[in-house]
Amino acid sequence: DTFKYNIDTYRLFSPISISKSYINIMQSNKYYTHNCELILIRPNKDIKIELTNPKYLEHFKYNKKYKNISEYDLEQKNYDKVANIEIVLHQYNILYVPRFWLYTISNNDSNASLEIFTCHNIFTYLFNIFN
Repeated sequence: DTFKYNIDTYRLFSPISISKSYINIMQSNKYYTHNCELILIRPNKDIKIELTNPKYLEHFKYNKKYKNISEYDLEQKNYDKVANIEIVLHQYNILYVPRFWLYTISNNDSNASLEIFTCHNIFTYLFNIFN
């Protein structure tokens, strides 16, 4: 896996990282957020990613959490209340998503997926225990 190889070879995490994980997310109409030290995402095809500031979180409905990534829905009535930043991410480019920001894949290709790397350092790990 070249994504994992690149992250490990170029040490794209901090020296105090204590927990690392790799997951894949397929395209859906869900929004995701994280509370990790960092998250890096890499698509398998050219895609559009919409980033949403966490101040709009009140307009989203919480679904579930999986490996440090929370999943949310945005109801149709709240679309106009939320502002997004749209980013075109080309195949195999890596994007850093700020902590607590929401993101979704907006692409017409149902085979589009994201490889995701997350890691915690000792501080983010401890903060998550108490929150």
